[in-house]
Amino acid sequence: MTPVTKAYLPNHPNHQAWCNGWLSNEQVAQTAKALSKNGYGQYLADLIK
Repeated sequence: MTPVTKAYLPNHPNHQAWCNGWLSNEQVAQTAKALSKNGYGQYLADLIK
């Protein structure tokens, strides 16, 4: 089985807003920091790298 390197959640509001330019990288980074203790916070941090 091939490991998945990145899974995207394209239907999540933060992802949609970021892709549409409604949230800046800085705003996503702030949310990621606030949620850093869970998987979604890490997902957001990886998204803007």
